[in-house]
Amino acid sequence: MKPLAEAERVPSIEVLRGIALLGVLLVNLLTGFRVPLAGHILGVDEPLGPGGSILLSLVSALIEFKAFTLFSFLFGVGVAIQAQRAAGPNIAQFFLRRFGALTALGLIHLLFVWNGDILTLYGICGLILIPLLRLPLAALTGLGALLIAAPHIAPLPVHFPDNATLHELAAGASHAYRTAGWYELFAFRWRETEVVVAPLLLLSAPRTLGLMLWGVAAWRRGLFEGRKSLWRGILIAGTTVGLASLVLRNPQIATLPVAFAYAAAILLWNPRAPLLAAGGRMAFTNYLLQSIIFGFVFYSYGLGWFGGLGVGITLAGGLVFYFVQLMWSRWWLRRFYFGPFEWL
Repeated sequence: MKPLAEAERVPSIEVLRGIALLGVLLVNLLTGFRVPLAGHILGVDEPLGPGGSILLSLVSALIEFKAFTLFSFLFGVGVAIQAQRAAGPNIAQFFLRRFGALTALGLIHLLFVWNGDILTLYGICGLILIPLLRLPLAALTGLGALLIAAPHIAPLPVHFPDNATLHELAAGASHAYRTAGWYELFAFRWRETEVVVAPLLLLSAPRTLGLMLWGVAAWRRGLFEGRKSLWRGILIAGTTVGLASLVLRNPQIATLPVAFAYAAAILLWNPRAPLLAAGGRMAFTNYLLQSIIFGFVFYSYGLGWFGGLGVGITLAGGLVFYFVQLMWSRWWLRRFYFGPFEWL
């Protein structure tokens, strides 16, 4: 399949992907690289630093899970675009090759770079998605809704560690990621992946696949160009539900509508922001580079700052890093069609 010409690209989708990338960066940086994942699950995110507790609460309320929701939805949109452009008898083979490669790269990332990886989950969900692409629009939407609701209705029988195990893993992470040698670090990452990360990925798989199905349906319905009245309605509805969740103190009900309200606000504001679009066009490369560079900053084989930075300084550093990624993405795309990992 040939690379897209500029006239064929959909800037609004690339802008949304760029914004989602920022949210994923900030959440991963604060809760996965900076401190032990098990500690974050337990609500022990020390050190917080000045104003850290407030900042962490804001990130949790405004960004956490919303960015992942939007990223998963946009993955489905991307699949729908590729399916439309690659239509033909070999489309299944095309996607098998693509998602097989994504799963392989995700496993390398998960085991050797950072076990907060989402690429493996996306690769596997992509493989499941292939035979579903031929479903009619109503079936895509309905099945997507069912899968999104499934974890709240009939969650998978996945064993999740108890608090004692989480405390043990949090203590182990503080040693392994800050001071341990490579072999010890790898051994701990394997155990952490087996005990905590794998169950989390399994539990989130139905919802992730459902969001991808909605992304496919949204592209088929033509919801990304010239639909301002729809975006306004989504913005109003999502904001209303988000405010209601604050009053009811039930943030879970707001994740999906708030994520789509963010998307609507961005599309109404500037669906063609070139800098954000460049970051979104290279989201795969930028996501992996975040892991590689943050791993060096926080882990023992690099600067070893794991468990040593407060929330505020980490957020500031993350925002600066993201801006640098946007500038680098624009520079790169003026010279090449793809980012390096997209090309691979």
